[in-house]
Amino acid sequence: MMFLVFLLMVILLYCLVKPATTCRREEIKKCSNCAHPLKEEYNYCPSCKEKLKKQCEECGKMIDLNWRKCPYCD
Repeated sequence: MMFLVFLLMVILLYCLVKPATTCRREEIKKCSNCAHPLKEEYNYCPSCKEKLKKQCEECGKMIDLNWRKCPYCD
């Protein structure tokens, strides 16, 4: 019985102390030029002004510079 109480206390303490990011393993996108953290909606890096997206010539939507084909036009 004491073991169960101890185990519950350890689990509760762990949940209170652990960083919030340990539960969520989201990949944070970073600038390829300066490694500054980026949000998905950024077209330019706020730190070094590196261009992150380009406008599709057919549909006009902003797409990643590394994409060879626009996913919206397909």
